[in-house]
Amino acid sequence: MGWRNGGGWTREVFVWPQSSDLDTFAWRVSIASIERNGAFSRFAQVMRTAVLIDGAGVRLRSGARSIELAQPCASTTFDGAAEWHCELLEGPVHLFNVMVRRPLTAQVKMSLDAPVEAPSARYRVAYAAHHSASVRLAEQRCELAEGDACIAAGDRALPLSIRAAGPHGCALIVLIDGPAVP
Repeated sequence: MGWRNGGGWTREVFVWPQSSDLDTFAWRVSIASIERNGAFSRFAQVMRTAVLIDGAGVRLRSGARSIELAQPCASTTFDGAAEWHCELLEGPVHLFNVMVRRPLTAQVKMSLDAPVEAPSARYRVAYAAHHSASVRLAEQRCELAEGDACIAAGDRALPLSIRAAGPHGCALIVLIDGPAVP
């Protein structure tokens, strides 16, 4: 789907509630494709986390604040209500994008060279950013191909881990928590 401001494209990975749109989601995980410099869409009451998964990088600016994501799997969290301008460092990029509407919170954990355990959270989203990844929920195991995702919801007490495959693999787990969401 196109961005609200027309500056890029997004492939939705998961959204909650499932029938929600950009004005009514509680949380959303997506892949943003950015092909040119420009403004990010603004989202009141939303915290955003961006992870560079493909391309040379971006520089984000809001007022005097400047953030550069120039390494694979580099990440940042920022206020979605602020006016952010994106500058491409060297051509198009793909960003793993997490948006949560307050009072929900999100945290992104990365597996680069070792497995990563995900603590308890209301929702846990696993994503294979570079190469494949193995996800383990208690005694169950799931293999994700690059670009695949899975979600664990309602199994807060079960241990969840992810391990990226390959020497330059990157796998992510998003932990979304807070009050119950319908």
